[in-house]
Order: sequence, then C-alpha cells, then structure tokens
Amino acid sequence: MQITYDPEADAAYFHICEKTEPPDTRQFDEDLFLDFDEANRLVGVEVLAASRRLDINQLLPFVEIIGREEPGWRKLVVKLLNHKQECQPILTKIQKKKNWVEEVGIDRVKIKRESTGNTVTITREDLDNKDREWHRIKKRKAIVEKLWDIGSYQAV
Repeated sequence: MQITYDPEADAAYFHICEKTEPPDTRQFDEDLFLDFDEANRLVGVEVLAASRRLDINQLLPFVEIIGREEPGWRKLVVKLLNHKQECQPILTKIQKKKNWVEEVGIDRVKIKRESTGNTVTITREDLDNKDREWHRIKKRKAIVEKLWDIGSYQAV
C-alpha cells in the first residue's frame, strides 16, 4: 500500500492496489471518499482535512509528500526521515557535533543535540529566516545551516 499526502490540500490518499480503470468514487462521509474498481473492490481511500482526522506525524515515515513544490522543504523532510529511520546523526560542519532527528512534522522538525541533550525545534519559518546572527543568538546557527545544506533549502 502506498500513502500520499498533499499539504496544500491537506488530503491523504491510501493506494490499496493499482487502478486499471478510473475508479468509482463514493463519498462515505464529509471528508472520506472510497474508490472502487470495476469488480467493486476497494482500491483507494481519500481523507480530506487529513491533519484533523489523522496523526500525520505518525504517518510521515510511510508517506510520499506531493503537491505544489515548496523549495527544499520536501527534500529536507524526506532526508530527515531517512536519518531518523537509519539512526544516522546529522553532523554540523564546523563543530562536527552529532544531532539526532527526534521528530519530523508537516511544518517543523525537532533535533536533539548529543553534546547537551537539548532539543531544538526548527520551523519552516525559521528556515526561511536567513539572518545568521539571529540564529547564532538562538544558539542554533550550526544546525540551521546544516539543515539548509541537507534540504538545499532556499527562502522564497
């Protein structure tokens, strides 16, 4: 089964099996649609308002994120999920310190610093903020710069 999530539409789709023909879509309730094939077998489920109805953070490791391109953010999310699943640290350039991915959300990531044990939460808005001095004062310049590198993240 494949799961896709479109953050723009806040819609998740559970692909149960390959569709050969356009599906027969039936509305189950306000935000839930079921797709059936020509043999009346369930082939997919679409959930609208997915962030309200599902725990997207729990699903993210299994989800392909689709929708309008957000510069670097999707690439960053996928790479951080891979780091988390493979238990690989993120090493900052200059300090060469290990940082572990604690949580990857739709709009934020939590990184745990091995050196201090502190958890740092970084949002998309933080990554759009290119003021290195601001990040230095917040004591997270090295990890933010590494996240920029990992995701090729660029402010819009």
